[in-house]
Amino acid sequence: MNQNKSIEVSHLTRHYPGRGGLVRALEDVSFACEPGGIYGIVGPNGSGKTTCLRLIAGLLHPTSGSVNLQGADLSRDFDKFREQVGFVSCTAQPYERLTPREMLTFCGRLAGLEEALEPKINSLISDLGITEFQDRRCGALSTGMRQRVAIARALVHNPGILIFDEPLTGLDIVARRSLMDQLLELKSSQKTLLLSTHIPEEAEKLCDHLFILNQGKLVEAGTVEELKDKYLTGSLENVLLTVLTGGRKTDGHPLAHP
Repeated sequence: MNQNKSIEVSHLTRHYPGRGGLVRALEDVSFACEPGGIYGIVGPNGSGKTTCLRLIAGLLHPTSGSVNLQGADLSRDFDKFREQVGFVSCTAQPYERLTPREMLTFCGRLAGLEEALEPKINSLISDLGITEFQDRRCGALSTGMRQRVAIARALVHNPGILIFDEPLTGLDIVARRSLMDQLLELKSSQKTLLLSTHIPEEAEKLCDHLFILNQGKLVEAGTVEELKDKYLTGSLENVLLTVLTGGRKTDGHPLAHP
């Protein structure tokens, strides 16, 4: 593995049987990420974003291809691989009957942490603004509060790589801004952040580099500015429309091509 790369995905493929035959959820996808960056996987619903992230997080096994995180290979050293990554999904919520503090204690012990666990939890609770509701049951918390707890849970074992699947879904405007600020702060600590979104505005505000998926395939990649320059537009939304619709807006008017 290249020492400058925190994530290396090589020819990643995931197929599974469906009612109409073989479903090709992800097909021959390759890319790399470096520490201290926010990388976005963007594309329409059903493009393979969640499948890709779950494969990288080790929650699914690929049909073929490889994933390497900071020197750990998914197929060869699964335990070391999982130590490198924290995964946050809007669909994977904290246990409702536990408080945030209890949740973090449980997850820390599950990760084999005992020594200095309490100071680590105190720091996360303070840094992520959880103090006011740390002793309330998670089932009574708002969506934004639960999302903060989910991030703290992903950080408790101090991974170098954080993976977020649609992290801003369901959040109100205040919670969205707070979470975006937290993601940018995590970036400044030299962690690698990889997130999925289908909303161009989110991708443009957060991401340094984008990977565009469509129908399970990587169809374009680059920084936001590189993509805008390539497709002769000042709008990331127009870039996505060009890439995903073959150069035509949904109203039938052509978009600029390079």
